[in-house]
Amino acid sequence: IKHETAQTLEAALKYLVLGGAATATFLLGVALLYGGTASLSLASFTIALGLHDGMAITAVVLVLVAFFLKAAIVPFHAWAPDAYESASVPVTAYMATIVKAAVLLAVLRIVGDVPLSGGMIGMLAVLPHVSIVWGNLAAMRQGSFRRMIAYSSIAHAGYLFYAFLGDGPGRYQAVMFYVLVYGLMNLLAFAGLPRDGDDASRDRLDQLKGLFHRDPFGASMIAIAMLSLAGIPPLPGFIAKFLIFKNVIAAGYTTYAVLGLVGSYLGIYFYLRVIQFLFMSPAA
Repeated sequence: IKHETAQTLEAALKYLVLGGAATATFLLGVALLYGGTASLSLASFTIALGLHDGMAITAVVLVLVAFFLKAAIVPFHAWAPDAYESASVPVTAYMATIVKAAVLLAVLRIVGDVPLSGGMIGMLAVLPHVSIVWGNLAAMRQGSFRRMIAYSSIAHAGYLFYAFLGDGPGRYQAVMFYVLVYGLMNLLAFAGLPRDGDDASRDRLDQLKGLFHRDPFGASMIAIAMLSLAGIPPLPGFIAKFLIFKNVIAAGYTTYAVLGLVGSYLGIYFYLRVIQFLFMSPAA
């Protein structure tokens, strides 16, 4: 019990420190944005992107970094796995859905239909792609369902930020649909977890072995969620990824789209691993 309490306190402290750092970074960016454009309107973000002024560009970078921290984009992701694992299952579901959606919709509201170029494109291509690859690779090694979902969320945050590479007419709809599907699939997965035991025990992937024979409905819900998050057609997760990458290709960034698609294939392994535990493994 003492070990679990210490782990929870450590995760809470990490979340508070990094969350506070994200807020401070955002406020500093807003202050510099006001200094560079003399405005606090959302339109000032667009104005700052068009200026060749060090203060304005720094402001834009700081605002984006703050959102990277909130969304757990690599290398600003360290808080997510510990926070997801230490929280209760309902709270983890809340962080994986509502919090993630709020961050991405806020970015969508600020960036809007602003065409990005130069260093901003590099920033919104490289870091999200690293998040896709690292999130999927790290999720393979997890023995905790919540921790696996945390790394999965890091990868999915990368997919979502990819949408901001292109300023095509479908960007808003692609992000909205992806956020909705991602949130619903995570809720479905958490709702299907075994009801017995405390969060720490029901959260272990070993507890999912043979779940179909004990709880066919719960196992089926988790399976649908995993296959959809993996982007297997014809489930809605496939359509969501298709819309994101279609928007990136339409904006002319085909190379980034191909790299993102290759990175997304890494995630299929650990999602299918959960399917194997549910349907093809003997009970623990």
